[in-house]
Amino acid sequence: PFCLLDRHAYQETLTLQEFSRRQILQMNTTVIKLTKFLDQVAVLAADACQQLVQIQIVI
Repeated sequence: PFCLLDRHAYQETLTLQEFSRRQILQMNTTVIKLTKFLDQVAVLAADACQQLVQIQIVI
């Protein structure tokens, strides 16, 4: 019985490690996507500011 408990605990540990590994990979992927999105937003904001400056110069 003790041996079975050890094996069960070991399998649970491996399952938990795999779950954690997958969660970390998913979080890393999400961080990469968010970073790209924020970079795009920053570029759009910079373009908008530049256009606003040009419009004010024309006026």
